[in-house]
Amino acid sequence: MRFEHSAQLRAAYPDLVAGVVHATGITATADVARRTAGHLAVARRRRRATRC
Repeated sequence: MRFEHSAQLRAAYPDLVAGVVHATGITATADVARRTAGHLAVARRRRRATRC
């Protein structure tokens, strides 16, 4: 697999690098609701703020 940031993103953040995480033991049954709730709330607020 090849991954590249867009030219615009690289221009704005020239020190940005792509990273990879390899993890084992993660299953589809993991309960992530509590851990992701805060991030999801921020994303929803940002989305509402940018709607025209």
